[in-house]
Order: sequence, then structure tokens, then C-alpha cells
Amino acid sequence: MNKANIRVNLNKCTQCSSCQLQCSFFYFKRFNPAQARIVIESDSIHFTDDCIAKCHLCADYCAYGALIKL
Repeated sequence: MNKANIRVNLNKCTQCSSCQLQCSFFYFKRFNPAQARIVIESDSIHFTDDCIAKCHLCADYCAYGALIKL
């Protein structure tokens, strides 16, 4: 699933998991990338169906500019 309000630049992603950690903590109160609504794989970044359209949390915490709010 792509997210219309976030642009993904896979070339800038270092797979640091900051976006996943912030997402899982915000929604589940635990740092667990497996519970995040953003999925980082070696060749893609995508969002689960549970991802909320107006949420920019992952982009807010992306230190490398791989996720940009539109």
C-alpha cells in the first residue's frame, strides 16, 4: 500500500527502523518494528492497510529524508 501524503525515497533509507519504532510506540506503547504500520524491506518501503492516512509520524521521525510529508 502506498500512502498518498508521504513520498518514499528508498535510496535514502538506511533501514534504521526509527519510523517503525515510533509508529509501534505511538499505537501500541511498545518499541516493536513488527507491530508498525510501515514495513521496511531491502527493496521496498510500504504501509499496511491499518496505516492512517493523515498520520505523518513515520516521516516526522525519518532522519535521513527517506520519508517526506506532502
